[in-house]
Amino acid sequence: MAAPQKIESDKQQQKAREARHVSLGITIPTTFAAAIVVGVVIGYGLDRWLGTGPWLTLLFLGLGFAAGIREMLSVLKKMDR
Repeated sequence: MAAPQKIESDKQQQKAREARHVSLGITIPTTFAAAIVVGVVIGYGLDRWLGTGPWLTLLFLGLGFAAGIREMLSVLKKMDR
């Protein structure tokens, strides 16, 4: 009787792993894109307010990209635990 319970437990663990991978597959690109969008919006707003042209938009685009990479790496480190 122990063998069917072991198989069922293994199936549940496999489903949990697959669900976690799907979750990460959705979370990582969404977080990355959101960081970039937020950076561009802040930069664009500051450019319009200060009249500085595209410079702050480009600066905050870069900062948003860096923040997205940083958060993506953080999520991937958590996945390894």
